Amino acid sequence: MKVLTIGSDRKLFEENSDVRRRVIDYGTLFDELHIVIFTTRFKNNDLRFKNTKIADTIWIYPTNSWSKIFYIIDAVRIGKQIIYNAKFQQGDSVISTQDPFEAGLVGWLLKRATHIPLQLQIHTDFLSPYFGRGSLLNRIRVKIALFLIPKANGIRVVSKRIRDSLRVQINSPTKLRTGDQKLKIAVLPIYVACESYAPQRNYTLSRKNFVLLMASRFEREKNIGLAIDAFGEFKKEHPKIPISLEIHGEGSLEKRYILRIKEKGLENSIFILRTKNLTDVFFDRGDIFLLTSHYEGYGRTVIQAMMAGCPVIMTDVGIAGDVIQNEKNGIIIPVGDKEALKKAILDLYKNKGKRVEIGARAKEDIAGYIYKNREEYLKQYKQALEECL
Repeated sequence: MKVLTIGSDRKLFEENSDVRRRVIDYGTLFDELHIVIFTTRFKNNDLRFKNTKIADTIWIYPTNSWSKIFYIIDAVRIGKQIIYNAKFQQGDSVISTQDPFEAGLVGWLLKRATHIPLQLQIHTDFLSPYFGRGSLLNRIRVKIALFLIPKANGIRVVSKRIRDSLRVQINSPTKLRTGDQKLKIAVLPIYVACESYAPQRNYTLSRKNFVLLMASRFEREKNIGLAIDAFGEFKKEHPKIPISLEIHGEGSLEKRYILRIKEKGLENSIFILRTKNLTDVFFDRGDIFLLTSHYEGYGRTVIQAMMAGCPVIMTDVGIAGDVIQNEKNGIIIPVGDKEALKKAILDLYKNKGKRVEIGARAKEDIAGYIYKNREEYLKQYKQALEECL
């Protein structure tokens, strides 16, 4: 089978990135894997990225567009060249897109031009009301996704929450319908390597502190500001509790968060730790892991925290209600509820037995949820694509 993927993750061009290692695993499944990535040129007109062969059967291609507005045009042009030069054929080739938005439009246009079947991957809960409120662009993306989904030959989602939201939206109990063709929705999370995850304690702060841990991109939808504000009020209400908050990650809002922390006088208790690869975070160093997002497609960092036995407090997004069961192997709070977050933190701080029990149960439960090995996961990944043929 030959596969053409359209996406925007530029970390594929980094040799040791987690996403590149994952894609190399995917490439072992197919005769050829070609990946087109949305990129722009440098201001001095030098190309930032080049066409690269990253494995025997895997090639990545940057669009190197003059502007983001040319992403779709350039990706379609490159995609057509790949399909023609690599001799893609119906019945043994698939186009797969990393989102049902801009990349999805490229995939649909290529499907119309070449009649190669299309799989749409959905990694974010775009039907959450918070997604549309994020920006005008997001509201446009919702309309694009709802237009494209019935036109795809297959859908892959990363959580049951997204699958269930789609079923309600399409008003079908089990399947989407495209013409005379019934389309199943495959639920396939992003693989987390359980067998290779061996957390080691690497404390950067004194263990005299009770440590709240976060690992997230510093972007609006992650709502890290909620955690900062809640922590600040918690410190004022409970000044004798030795507690600190570590926030690992990177993103466009980093400077805003640093300024917010300084304005609140919390520089000695909230620490921004720039971390490029969140899989490198030592999740077992936290006493509680926090996720305060407005919406999530999945929640990979929650999985990693559970694997490390770190009790989780998270908003009702992503895998909440599916993997995380409230008051059993984690704590679920309403989205944006600062008071509920403070209450949950205080509860787990005061009740060490409950905290230890939740962490232990999370570690036990996650072992039965995630794929036991790469081979099992890759089999499901390939099957989801084959169902599009």
